[in-house]
Amino acid sequence: MQSLPSFVKFLLPFATGILIGYFSQWYHIALVGIIFVLALIYIALWKFLPKHLRFRFSPWQSFLGYLILLLAGITIVYIRNQANLPHHILNQKENFTYFKARVISEIQEKSKSYHFVAEITEIYTDSLWLKAIDKINVFLEKTEHKPEFGDIFIAKNKLQLIPEPLNEAQFNYRVFLSLKNIYHQQYLKKNEIAWVSKEIAWYEYFENWAIQIRTYCDAVFAQNISKEQEYSIAAALVLGIKHHLDEDLKQAYTNAGVTHVLAVSGMHVGILFGLMNVFLGFLRKKNQSKIIYILLMLLILWLYALITGFSGSVLRATMMFSLITIAQNLHRNTNIYNTMAASAFLLFLYDPFLLIDVGFQLSYLAVLSIVYFYPKIYSLYEPTHRFTHFLWQTTCVSVAAQIFTLPVSLYHFHQYPTYGIIASILLVPIGEVVLILGIALLSTSFLPYLPTIIGYILEKSIWLCNKIVFGVENLDYATTCLVLDAPQAIALTLAILLIIAFFETKKFAFLVLGVISYAFLSFSFVWENLQQYNQRVFVVYAIPKSWAFSLTEGFRSQIWSDTSLSIGRLNFNTKNLLDKLGTKEKLYQKSPKLHNFGNWQFWHYAGKNFVFLQNKITKNDWVKINALPEVNFCIIQRNAIKDLSKFRKAPQMLIIDGSNSRYIAQKITLQAQKKQIQVHNVFEKGSFRINL
Repeated sequence: MQSLPSFVKFLLPFATGILIGYFSQWYHIALVGIIFVLALIYIALWKFLPKHLRFRFSPWQSFLGYLILLLAGITIVYIRNQANLPHHILNQKENFTYFKARVISEIQEKSKSYHFVAEITEIYTDSLWLKAIDKINVFLEKTEHKPEFGDIFIAKNKLQLIPEPLNEAQFNYRVFLSLKNIYHQQYLKKNEIAWVSKEIAWYEYFENWAIQIRTYCDAVFAQNISKEQEYSIAAALVLGIKHHLDEDLKQAYTNAGVTHVLAVSGMHVGILFGLMNVFLGFLRKKNQSKIIYILLMLLILWLYALITGFSGSVLRATMMFSLITIAQNLHRNTNIYNTMAASAFLLFLYDPFLLIDVGFQLSYLAVLSIVYFYPKIYSLYEPTHRFTHFLWQTTCVSVAAQIFTLPVSLYHFHQYPTYGIIASILLVPIGEVVLILGIALLSTSFLPYLPTIIGYILEKSIWLCNKIVFGVENLDYATTCLVLDAPQAIALTLAILLIIAFFETKKFAFLVLGVISYAFLSFSFVWENLQQYNQRVFVVYAIPKSWAFSLTEGFRSQIWSDTSLSIGRLNFNTKNLLDKLGTKEKLYQKSPKLHNFGNWQFWHYAGKNFVFLQNKITKNDWVKINALPEVNFCIIQRNAIKDLSKFRKAPQMLIIDGSNSRYIAQKITLQAQKKQIQVHNVFEKGSFRINL
């Protein structure tokens, strides 16, 4: 087995340090001094040690180098986390009434509001402006003044921490935003904000320019593509603008296993790299013009990355192609594994939290998997016809990409697209055409007639993509639910790596360990299935201004929800928990088949009495409710009651769901606590779950 490339050796301890720093949140100021001392010792061993002793101390020198990189990884996590700064809002002990902030992101325009990210620079407390820092999500009621990048404003302090997820196993938006150093949010009315001035730092001019280009390109797509779905996909695929996409469309692409086609990814950067090579290739023929070629390629690649929002996969691809461009034109030998490791190392210096980003992880793992497995899979068959060669090549790439990404994908998304490989074979070529047409449309937008023609062809190409995606999604068993927890994901990863090690080294011990890892994984699945086989779980979900609940019996779940709740929003709040419970069959129903009494419903299940108060309860309703021998669970919905005084006999448990106003929910909660009635307010405690 060959030794690891040099940058892979650097990356492993550095990435390990980042993970330790992130998950342990441990740091000590002495680390900087320790790193400095260790670096001096390392240099001394390398430079001043006699040659005949260098070999003897070589292992110690390597150990010191790895230790320095590990400690550097821990340190950079601490440094890049703005919450550790003493003047950060999270560390502010003084109360403040106003804050001054500056817009630092593109403006997302909604029907009634603007959404943007702002950076707080000062806070007003005790008649004094103090230096402060924090990034906040701002939702501003639409005003005559549309915010722009660099705008400075003063607003009243009504900052709220980004909320924790209210439902069990739900996507944690707070953690996601904390990776971007965003910890607070605020909803502002137009009379609660004062625009002061505008300021753009010299290093932000490129970013501001990129936002203007992005906005212009978005407008070009909107003007030349008439249908909303096709326009939203063009903006997402070419520009990385995803807020136009509706939830149902995103879910369809996810179920078909082709979300990589929908988003700007390394594939797009690769296509752009190829196109630029065609147009600028003549500059490589002379040594004098190679520097111009390198600079132009780097400028175009990084400008595209900037315009598309610096997503993890785009950063990975851009950095890799940048290193390849430099190495090839300076006649340096390149090793793809070394190039990948070098690009990751440099990106982690810029932002260590990229290592935690799921898109970044999947991007690197997919490329690593393709690089390693593609030649081995492709060599199994040699097609003779051009068309079969294309099919076999695309199939090999799709299969290879999934091997290393499988554990991470199942851990985060809990499903495997059954027809993902077939969908990729059909959609990847069309996706490439869409990207090229999108670039052509933007490049010719200033001409008459031609943009309209290209826009029409682009729209029909995307329409074809959608037809294929919805067709695949509607096939039987389009997705297979498979949930991995952290130990299971680690076991699957170990099994894959150990079996690879066996084939590379022919050492039987690796095969034995790989089989043990796989056996542990299989046993854990069997144990989970045995536990889930007889389960009966009732859940009331926490969905503000709406309601949903589910009953899981074995591997079958019934879901009831508000008729106004979209499937996308319902899945966002319920899917992860139902997957965790092992649900294989879901039945969506508009209203439960309960004993209906008009404004309220009664349900007897598993020896328990459930009462659902759904509309304003009348005197006649109260007579019937109080005639019940016992109420184990009373679910209050839609502000059906405003106090508990009408209950002749208190329920054992009150559950206040998200369809109530927060005021009514809080009022009933306080009354229940005074009467010593068990109460579960989903606004405070999140979803309610009980095993029956």
